[in-house]
Amino acid sequence: MLNKTYVNVYKHSRLLMRIFLWTGVAMFIAGISLFLIDYIFTDTDKPGAFTWNYLALAFQGLIAWAVGYKTLANEKYFVEWDDEQIRWWLPRRNNPETINIKDIQSVEIQNLQVVVGLKQEQKSFNLKFFFFPERKMIMEKFETIRQSLNS
Repeated sequence: MLNKTYVNVYKHSRLLMRIFLWTGVAMFIAGISLFLIDYIFTDTDKPGAFTWNYLALAFQGLIAWAVGYKTLANEKYFVEWDDEQIRWWLPRRNNPETINIKDIQSVEIQNLQVVVGLKQEQKSFNLKFFFFPERKMIMEKFETIRQSLNS
């Protein structure tokens, strides 16, 4: 039986981020709608006092949507391991990477950098994206692998 551990890089509530995203959409639509209503139905050519507030509301809605979208898009980043493999996908990487534990020749842990020596190459990843409890758990896993290589 495989003992699987999965760690997300970014911790957030998916429900709250969806609410934040859709609130941003509603703010944007309300701001643009109120701006158009105020602009179309006023008799003067000068914008009213609230016209700029409506545009500010639309701009804040756009920012809220962008933050919610970016946060939900970052759900794909992870570190995962079981008894046979270690898989990770970290920010600033194009694709997830996989290492078979039996192919590991050496493990070096330097500050927040883990360097894994394989038969043909070296792979590394940075632990700076993780909070302390997750960082400690990942470092303990690699320390266990390093000790098993030395014995």
